[in-house]
Amino acid sequence: MPDDEEKLQQEQHQPQSASEPSAPSTEPNAFQYQKSTSSTKPSQQSPASSRITILKLPAPIKRFFDVFPLYTLPPSPLPVSASRTDPVHHRSRNALYVFTTPRASVTNAPSFNPSCLKWQTYLKFRGVDFITVLSSNHASPTGALPCLVLPSKETIERHAVPLGAGEKLRRWAVKEGGKNGKQDGKEDGDDGERNMRYEAYASLVESKIRAAWLYAMYLTPSNFESVTVPLYINPTTSSSLLRTYLAHNLRNAAYSSITQILHTSSISTSYTSSLLFSPIHPASTTANISGEAILAGAREAFEALATLLGDDEWFFGADRPGLLDASVFAYACLALDEDLGMEEGGKGWRDQRLRDIIRDVGNGVFVSFVNRIKERYYS
Repeated sequence: MPDDEEKLQQEQHQPQSASEPSAPSTEPNAFQYQKSTSSTKPSQQSPASSRITILKLPAPIKRFFDVFPLYTLPPSPLPVSASRTDPVHHRSRNALYVFTTPRASVTNAPSFNPSCLKWQTYLKFRGVDFITVLSSNHASPTGALPCLVLPSKETIERHAVPLGAGEKLRRWAVKEGGKNGKQDGKEDGDDGERNMRYEAYASLVESKIRAAWLYAMYLTPSNFESVTVPLYINPTTSSSLLRTYLAHNLRNAAYSSITQILHTSSISTSYTSSLLFSPIHPASTTANISGEAILAGAREAFEALATLLGDDEWFFGADRPGLLDASVFAYACLALDEDLGMEEGGKGWRDQRLRDIIRDVGNGVFVSFVNRIKERYYS
C-alpha cells in the first residue's frame, strides 16, 4: 500500500538496557521529595513552590522509591506458538513478511508490492536463505511491510527484533550473505564515489518512477479496478461498505504520496488532473496532478538508468546485482507483468502506458534486465 511502500513505512527507538537504571532526571516532578527549610517564611514562598509542596512525598515513601529506581526494559521477544509443528513460529529459516498471494508465498514468487519485491530480490542477491509469509501492515510485527523475522531460536536466545526495510536490513543481508564465503561484504554504497552515484540514481527510482507507479496503480481508474482492488482490497473483507472505505483510503494515501514527491522533484504539476478524487481527501490539498507529466518523468528516469546500465549485466558494471538493481527490477517487473492481479480475480493492466515506456526505453534493455533476474533468482 502507498503508506507502506514509502515508505508511504519509521525509525524505532532503541530501548535502554534492563541492566542499567535510567539516569535521574534533573527536572522536578510530582514524585520527587521537596525539602523545605524552617527559615523560609510562608510569605516568601512563590505560588509555584506552594503548589509543589502539596505534592511532596513523605520521607519513608521517597526512600522506598530511591531503593527501586525506574527501568526501561528491552522489547519482549515475538510470541511463540504452543504448537511445535507451526511452520512459521517454529522454523529454522528466516521469514520475510510481504504482500503476496497464498500460492506465491509457498513458492517464494515475486511479491506484487514493489517495496516488498525490492527487498525480497535483494535478499536473493545476497544469498540469504528465507521464506516468504503472506501478511499485511496490520499483521506485520513492525506495523509495516516488508519485515524480516529471524528463526525462532535466534529470536528467543538473542532477543532479536524484526528488521524492517532500510539500512539495518541491508547491512544484515550483507553480513548474512557473507557467511557462505561467496560475498565480499561490499555493496553499492560502501565506497565514496559509488555511494554518491548510487544515491543519485536511487533518488530517480524513489521519486519519478515511484510517482508513476502510484499514479498507474492507484489513480488510474481502470487499473485500480482491475489490479489494485483484487490484490489489496478484496482479500481483506467481503463487506462492500468496508471495501469502498478502503478504496478511498488507498487512493487518498497515493494522492498524498505523489504530491509530496512533486514538491521535492522536478515533475511538473501545471496541468489539471482529469481524475476526480473523493471528498474524503483533505480539501486543503492544492497540488494538481498531471498524469502525462508524471509518466514523462518516469521515461526520463528510465532513460538515465538505461544509459547507466549500458551493455552491462548490472548497474555500475558490478559483477553481481546490488540494491539499485533490486529497486529497478521491482518496479519494472511488476509494470511488465500483464497478468498482475489475475490470480486474485483481476484483469491485469488496462492502462498500459507505464509498461510501454519500460518496453521502449533503450530498445527493450529493461525487458532483458527483468528476464535475466527472474531466470537466475526466481526460476
